[in-house]
Amino acid sequence: MESEVEDQCELFESFFSHAGDPKIFRDQENNARNELKHSRTGNDVELDLEQEAVNLIERAINNFKMLRPGFNSAFQAFDDKAAAWWRKRTNQFNRTTD
Repeated sequence: MESEVEDQCELFESFFSHAGDPKIFRDQENNARNELKHSRTGNDVELDLEQEAVNLIERAINNFKMLRPGFNSAFQAFDDKAAAWWRKRTNQFNRTTD
């Protein structure tokens, strides 16, 4: 997650010409998990559980890859399935009616 947060801070700085706060990006990445785990705010929370699951698994895979770099067929299979899921999901919202 740290590399994602660093990337987000760099992108923020390139757009807004000042540094982004890593804590804000870290909190955004963990918002769903923290709300469910700690019920921090007591506010109603809308979650896309499928998307949150994909995000969590992708972060876990990235952490594993940092420890053990190299190709892993199981990770590739997950990436392929996640990409197909995302395409199917976004297509259902992009349909136009004639």
